[in-house]
Amino acid sequence: CIERSSIASTPTESSGADGPMVLDAQGEPSRFSLYSAEIMVRHIELDLPDGSSCETHEDAIVGASCEDGKITIEGPMIIDLLSGKATPDLSEVRVPSGRYKRMDIRIDDGDPDEGLIVEGDPLDDYSMVVSASFSSELGPMDLELSLKFNEDIRFDAGEAGIEISGEGYGLFATLNASMWFDAEILDLCIASEELRPEDGELDVFDAGEGSDCGELENDIKRRIKESGQLLKD
Repeated sequence: CIERSSIASTPTESSGADGPMVLDAQGEPSRFSLYSAEIMVRHIELDLPDGSSCETHEDAIVGASCEDGKITIEGPMIIDLLSGKATPDLSEVRVPSGRYKRMDIRIDDGDPDEGLIVEGDPLDDYSMVVSASFSSELGPMDLELSLKFNEDIRFDAGEAGIEISGEGYGLFATLNASMWFDAEILDLCIASEELRPEDGELDVFDAGEGSDCGELENDIKRRIKESGQLLKD
């Protein structure tokens, strides 16, 4: 019998009735509410378990290809990070049982010509869009982020890896949203007037170049990249 296990995305950590509540970078009580977050994925690569080969597991792989010790699920695809839903659906993808240590997800800009989005969509020419709110020292503010990544996010399970076996067991990639934002830095940038909210909305990429606040976009992207985790369902 062929042992196969599923592969899928999962929601960001923490959830609530009106949108997931997350923690800031210092682990203090949450000052952020995350309402939506989507990424455009070019492909997903999964390293085969040690001692495995594409040839020996050919019949156990469904909905993906395998070459040089890597399983690849080709996109493009959109993943809703709050619900874990992928478009197209990943629920029928199957991978061999074994101990997995690493997954890489290639993030890329959305292109209407590929058929998943239309022109003017939030992901048109962007890799990730996030809608959140922030309880700043000046009051509540909306955060709308449109990011360009064009690089890999690594999901690492460590040297021990994660053992999955048989139907009903899943290998999941998740992003820990509590690592994405730093309330203290945002407060400082607002207080210094390098960030100027308009009508209750804060453009975190509006700070001047060359300042600490001017590095906010790169800082947020770095935090997102470092928040990946590989888990077993």
